[in-house]
Amino acid sequence: MSINEYFILAIGGIVLLLIYYIVSRDAQQTKQIRVIATAIEKINNQLFNLEKEFNQRLSIIQENSTDTMNSADLNYELEVGISEYTTPLKEQISKLADELILTKEQLNKRILPLEGNIKNLSLPSSVTGLDDERIVSLYKQGIGLDAISKELRLSKAEVEFVLKINKLK
Repeated sequence: MSINEYFILAIGGIVLLLIYYIVSRDAQQTKQIRVIATAIEKINNQLFNLEKEFNQRLSIIQENSTDTMNSADLNYELEVGISEYTTPLKEQISKLADELILTKEQLNKRILPLEGNIKNLSLPSSVTGLDDERIVSLYKQGIGLDAISKELRLSKAEVEFVLKINKLK
């Protein structure tokens, strides 16, 4: 076989592949169109049923409108209808409010001791006046800030603070 024959065979194969691709693609699109058509048909059926039900209810309302209700009866019907929906909601809100109060009390029981502990931890002992006299006396003896803070187990800033308050530094 010559190169021309191979070339023609290759082109023929490519043409066959293109035809197969087009046919398979067309089949997929046809399938998708059928699915869409089925969905549209279902929607149309539902729309028809809803329209039929609407017309039935409209005719019932029109028939009942000839039997006029006075405003007291209408108000009573509204109150009964509303209370059917609001009563369970009121009960749920009441339960939630009780749970919220209980949770608040539990949180307060937990928070109060924590606040006390935090205050004790956050206030330096020199502010309470326990170590102020010792800091001043050690400083007057000529001991340095680092040595005072190590001996009294205070930070250097606390020692400086006490000395500034006492106008020694």
